[in-house]
Amino acid sequence: MEIRNQSFNAFSEHFLTSSVLNTSYESIRRLQKRMEDLYENTTTYNLLGFLLDILTASERADVIKYFLDKRSNEDYLKYALFRMATLTHNQAKERIEGKTDDDAYKSISNFVKFFEEEEIYDVPNQEWSNRYLFFCNVMAAEERNAKFEFWYHDENGKLIHYWTKKSIEHIWPKSKVSPNGGNGNVSRILLNESEVSEHMLGNLVFLHTLDNTRFKDKTPTVKRQRYFDLRSQDEDGKRFYSRGMLHTMAAFGGEEWEKDIDMVPQIIKKRHTNEIKILRNRYGFTE
Repeated sequence: MEIRNQSFNAFSEHFLTSSVLNTSYESIRRLQKRMEDLYENTTTYNLLGFLLDILTASERADVIKYFLDKRSNEDYLKYALFRMATLTHNQAKERIEGKTDDDAYKSISNFVKFFEEEEIYDVPNQEWSNRYLFFCNVMAAEERNAKFEFWYHDENGKLIHYWTKKSIEHIWPKSKVSPNGGNGNVSRILLNESEVSEHMLGNLVFLHTLDNTRFKDKTPTVKRQRYFDLRSQDEDGKRFYSRGMLHTMAAFGGEEWEKDIDMVPQIIKKRHTNEIKILRNRYGFTE
């Protein structure tokens, strides 16, 4: 007991003086105000929320510390892009500061090249697909100066995080591709001739896993109707969870998919080319 008393007395002498308490209080108030600023600012809210989703618990402290320091929105965006592409905290910081790192550049290059491939679905790095397509939806909100809704309430009122319900959905369903086409199917021959696959970036979007299950083999027209008809219910009477995913909504918004099924390969190719251009521009690969 005597040792405890001595320890507490020593602590009191050093840390419970009025000057130390005042300094600590001011520091806490400044920290609180900075956190409020991050929350109020749409860009920092979106980018910080995204990173806290996709990174592990052990990485989040560095992310929060980085955002607590006042930087430009451009630097925050670069940091988010670099961390998404698997760079470490220090690699991302150094690259933003203009320092060269061959390993960091290789990681970014590999990340971009991954999406340029014909098939990025059901592969070891599908986590990258989840990250980037989720990011596209966050940025779609950001471009409208809106805060992305990272959370939602399920039908029982429980607060759920979208990232925990992540899945990748095919715009043109993979079940409606057959060797020779016909009966509402796209011909594998036509896909090969166009050098595209139903599993490439141009045909994939981020979707809540329950919505993915309900879509199953439905065509883009039916999916579009589900998305945009707010009065409709799914076959099981359940709500549709993914309406806040603006990038995904835009992908289903076009009516061109079923005007001529033989044109689906070209539609996928066009979307793929456009999505890759956006991705490369984000990482500064403009050539």
